[in-house]
Amino acid sequence: MFEKAIEYNIIEKNPVTKRPWFRRDRTAEDSREWWTPDEEAKAMALLLGPWRERDLQAAVTLTTQILLGLRFSEVRALEKKDLDLQVPGIWIRRSQARKIVSTPKNKRARFHVIPRALAEELQKFMLRTEDQLLFPDPRGGVLANKLLNRWYRDLATEAGVRHITSHGARHTAGSSYAVMGAGQKVIGALLGHSDSASTERYTHVAPSATAALVQARWLRLGGGEGGR
Repeated sequence: MFEKAIEYNIIEKNPVTKRPWFRRDRTAEDSREWWTPDEEAKAMALLLGPWRERDLQAAVTLTTQILLGLRFSEVRALEKKDLDLQVPGIWIRRSQARKIVSTPKNKRARFHVIPRALAEELQKFMLRTEDQLLFPDPRGGVLANKLLNRWYRDLATEAGVRHITSHGARHTAGSSYAVMGAGQKVIGALLGHSDSASTERYTHVAPSATAALVQARWLRLGGGEGGR
């Protein structure tokens, strides 16, 4: 319960001391809650292909979260005005846990550069909705975590890869950039790490320093040419 409260930005720290529970033996593969680069590539191939035709909203929402490693609370709080088509990029200025809109978890706004091709796709997509939210719930209102996780479950099943949640997509982004050789400062800047005590070395990275990295990963995942 307290872990969920932390996820929704209701509290900052778990007041309960964790104790180990008796559980079955698990291998490292069992406990991995993110995708390897190969698994990620399989999932992205579907998002950039069949899912674009079948369910554009699910496709662009998952693509954006996987590529940028956004928290669910940040994804659902994004507004159309946060999309910068000139750089291009997305401003992460707020998060929404349940009905409460606040600042991002680390209390700081941040800017994510994104590939030009993705920016143009997001521009086309947001013209299809009247809501000011960039990724509204198809039924109206803010996006539900249950729906987002169902999209991930369906995607994983179709791609034949391990099932993850939307939070697992965040771990996937960090792991993927690490495999590509990104340092902790760059990864911390991309993910907007919230633990100031342990991530002081993650700060003060200019958005321009991440542009080539994001673009390279986009191309590796099959996003195609186009833009910076």
